Amino acid sequence: MTEEDFDSVLKNRDGRGLLVKFGAVWCGPCRRMQPILEELAHEWQDYVDFYAIDVDDDVDAALKYGIRSVPTFIFFDDRGSLRKILRGMQSKKVLHDMIARYYE
Repeated sequence: MTEEDFDSVLKNRDGRGLLVKFGAVWCGPCRRMQPILEELAHEWQDYVDFYAIDVDDDVDAALKYGIRSVPTFIFFDDRGSLRKILRGMQSKKVLHDMIARYYE
């Protein structure tokens, strides 16, 4: 996803939250987080969209959001407002609770 695509997605939330994982192909922890993100995407499919941005492919987006380590997770609410940034590997519970705070 390019920064332009990302900006468009962010502006057109249509009442849905957005969880973005900033990662890289070479990042082991990023790959280990994938099954957790897939589970969460299924559980929250009615409320939240999930996207991944490769920091090597989209340096501008990484710089814009101050990404200095991967994985980094940024949660935007249903209006496109940045609500939370989490850096490093996270448990499913931590990510779930972050989302649930805005939807339960």
